Order: sequence, then structure tokens, then C-alpha cells
Amino acid sequence: MNSLGKAGDAISMPNDASKISIDSGNLGKRRGGWMVRKIAVTVVLMFAFAILAQMNPQSAFGLTGGRADNTEIVAKPGQEVHFKITLNYTATEPLSSITYSLSTKYLPEDWAVHIWYNGQDIRGLTIPNKQTPSLDLEIDVPETAEVGQYPFWFMAIGKELYTESVIVPLQVDVEALKREVKFTCDHPSVGLDSDGLARFTLTLSNVGETDEWLNLTGEISKDWKMAFKDQEGRAIYEVYLPSSSSKTIQIEATPPVDVIPGVYGFNVGAWSSDRVANSTLGLKVVVLESPEKPVSALYPDLSEEAGNTLTFPITLRNLGTSSIVYRIFTLPLPSGWTSSFKTTPGGSTSVSSVTLGKGESVALYLEVVPPKAVEIGTYNISIQVVSDSGAAYLMNLKATIVGSYGLALEPSTLLTSVTSGEATTLTAKVTNTGHTPVTSVSLNIEAPDGWDSSISPVRKELLEASESTTFTIVIKTPEDAVAGDYMVTLTGLSDQIESDSVQLRVTVTAPTSWGLLGIGVAVIMVIALLLVFMKFRRR
Repeated sequence: MNSLGKAGDAISMPNDASKISIDSGNLGKRRGGWMVRKIAVTVVLMFAFAILAQMNPQSAFGLTGGRADNTEIVAKPGQEVHFKITLNYTATEPLSSITYSLSTKYLPEDWAVHIWYNGQDIRGLTIPNKQTPSLDLEIDVPETAEVGQYPFWFMAIGKELYTESVIVPLQVDVEALKREVKFTCDHPSVGLDSDGLARFTLTLSNVGETDEWLNLTGEISKDWKMAFKDQEGRAIYEVYLPSSSSKTIQIEATPPVDVIPGVYGFNVGAWSSDRVANSTLGLKVVVLESPEKPVSALYPDLSEEAGNTLTFPITLRNLGTSSIVYRIFTLPLPSGWTSSFKTTPGGSTSVSSVTLGKGESVALYLEVVPPKAVEIGTYNISIQVVSDSGAAYLMNLKATIVGSYGLALEPSTLLTSVTSGEATTLTAKVTNTGHTPVTSVSLNIEAPDGWDSSISPVRKELLEASESTTFTIVIKTPEDAVAGDYMVTLTGLSDQIESDSVQLRVTVTAPTSWGLLGIGVAVIMVIALLLVFMKFRRR
């Protein structure tokens, strides 16, 4: 689109004067009332130039012209645009050449303007008659420029004759910078690696025209875990991407220990802080039926009597391609149960972690000890193995208790009395409350120092489940035992288990002869007091 201005007619106004008026109105709306006033003043001046040209006969022989190859250019913030302007002066009288003052009008103040001619930034130019120089009008659009249309004028005003002037209407259309990022992945659906993790390699590209800070997000299936990492294996949470650049991002997905076969989908995303630039990508992890695990048990189900140790032989293997550190432990056991991993059966060395090289394996022994009074039944024991990469594996074992032990002690009384130097007799019943026979059942007595005791029978060799036996207990106090209350402790014993302890209260009293002597002494003391009283009364 070309625009041509001529002295006398085109200089004063373009051919379509109403269009200039409309553009001025738009400028006023976009730039405020001050711009409307400036345009009005300029239009008045241009009309004045036209009138002067008509009044000056000599100017009728002159002609100043100007045109632009492109009058409207689209740009983006931070870019520069160039308009090619051609000027010509063809009058022979009264001047053979003319000097023009070059400028622009109505551009925003923070926009930079350069007028280039023969490599120089100029603001004025002298044109000989019939010459048509070409100017490069450079407009630097600042990065802060708002999106919109910016009409303006290029003006060449003759210094010798103001009537020899030209105005070329131009316009810059500012569009928003393109903001776009994109996630790509060559293999968006993968299985678990030998170490139990799923890994993806993604490329995050900034195909927009601005630099971006991007936050990384992920939505994953329940109980799964996900981590973003750079190429050095460091965890990352956000990425800085200059325009037209890309980065490689690693994703590691860790399944729960009890994961079942199936296809698990999740989404990853990269978002700018204002969420204008963003990209999301769907990924899938395929978990196959019964994947090989690094931990196995030779005998996953054992039976034993209560109180005895169950020993499970365990094998731990490194199925990966490099050295791996495994942590191994049992999940919480029932109350009263204990467990430990040993390097040898019954050994004293316990382990909680093992380092294995590629392809190596190690034999461990899980020793589990149930309490002696545990109920008969089957109990689940879960082993968890966690690699240093975070992969977790679960193995379930079973411990079946086929027998349990229990003893109950019931004395015939909890309170008895005895005279110093004499003995007291009572009985105590011991019952096998467990589900397994116990052997060598007996009683243990803890009495004050100097006291004697005897138990009959001394021992019961075998006591079947739910069976009871009674012991006779004789407790003899010493002659010099001081009257008062004393505590005696009884406990039922066996080779397998012992009962809870029971305490008896034994009250010791003085012998009868000592009581009569005391009464006699008291009578004598009373008579003596009466005699003393009567003697002093006669006085």
C-alpha cells in the first residue's frame, strides 16, 4: 500500500480527509485528549500550508512528493520495524534543491525512532531537484508496549518553503508475544524396571517468544510416588527455559508395595506462574502379572508351638544393573512378638541393610518369637524391602501357632495367722490354662528371712491342658518372730512358662504364756498404785 503527498494539495490532507478525522478520533481514544488536541493543531497547520501555496504563484511550479512501500506493519514487543520512505522534489523554481526537516508524530514517547540514510541516523535532508532518495524509518517497539494499533505520521517539512512538505500516514500493529511450551516423550507407556521403578525421559521445549519459569506438577495414582529429576539425578521442582530452548527431564514413578497388575495412568505438567504458558502430558505404567522380586522365602509358611522361635530362610537378590543398598524389616507384628534378621540361624548378629553388587545375592534368616501365652492360630508376617532408589517390595509370610502355654495359681486363702514359733498350713492349686502340656510343675515360695517352708508334692511331672494340681504348703515362723503382718509370695513354675505371682498376708501373734505373764504384771502394777494412793491419802 503506497501513500503519495504533493505540495499544494496532498500535503495539506490526504485525499480522504474524513479518514484522517476518524483516525484522529481513534488516536484520541487510545492516547487521551492531549493527542486529539495535537492532531487538531496539525490539521489546521496543514490547511494553512495549502492556502499559502495557492497564494504564492512561484510555488505553483514546485512539487514535493513522498511515499512508503508499506504503510502498516505488524510487530511484537521488543522488536523493531522498518518503513521504506521515498521522497522527491521536482520543482525548478524558485529553488533547485530543498532541505527537509524529518520527524514523526503521534508515536508513544518511549518508542525509539531512527531515520537512516546512507548509514547515518539523520533528522534533516537536502534533496536536489528531481532526486528521489530512499529513507529507512526504523521504529523500536519497547518490550513494555501494549497490544494494539499505533497510527502515526512521518513528516518531511521544507525549511526554505513550508509549503514544500509531505506527511505519510503509517501504522504499527502490536501483537502479543507468542508464549508456548510443550512436553514430548518418545515412550509415554513403560513397564517397571528391574529395580521396581518406572522411568520416563521427557523433553520440555519453549517454542514461544519469551523466556519462561515453569513449575513442574504431577497427578499420579493413589499410593504411587513420583519425582522429577535432571540428567544428573537431582530432584527438581521448576525449570527456567529461554525462548527457543529445551531441556531433558527424567521422571521416576514408584509403585506401592502391594501394587497389583494393571495399567496406571498419570499426568505431568509445566506451568508458568500466570498459567498462560503451560503443557500437560499423559503417561502410563504397565505392571505385569507376578514380576520378579528381589526377595523370596524358601519356607513362607511355618508352624511352631508358642514361645518357640520360627526361622524363615530368606534370599535377597540384586536384579538391577548396578550396586544396590537394600533395607529389610518386618512391618508391625502382633503385641508381644519379636523379630530379627540374622546372617546365620540362631546367630547373634542382626542386620537391617545389605549392599549387593550387580547379580549378587545373600541368604538371611528371619527369626520370629511369639509370646508363650499367644492364642493358637495363623498369623501374618510381612517383610518389606526398600532399595536406595526408593523401590519397595512386600513379601507375606505365615506363622501358625499349634500350641500355647499358660499357668494359673490359686491359693486357698490370701490371709492367714500364726503364733510365733508355730506353723500354718494352706493349699495352692495350679492350672494349665494353655493348649499344650507343661512339664515339671512346681511352686516357689519367697518368705521373710528365718522362716521355714515346705511344699508337698515337690513337683508334678506333667500337667495336661486344662488340668490342675494342688500343692500343700506349710510355713513355720521362728520363735523370736515379732508380732505383726508379713508378706509371703507364691509363684507357679514349669519348664515352659510360669504363672503370675500371688502374695499372702501372714499375721504373727505372740504365744499364750507370754500373754498370761503380761496380765500378771499388769495386776501387780495396779495393786502397787493402790497402795501408794492409800498411803498418801492418810497423810
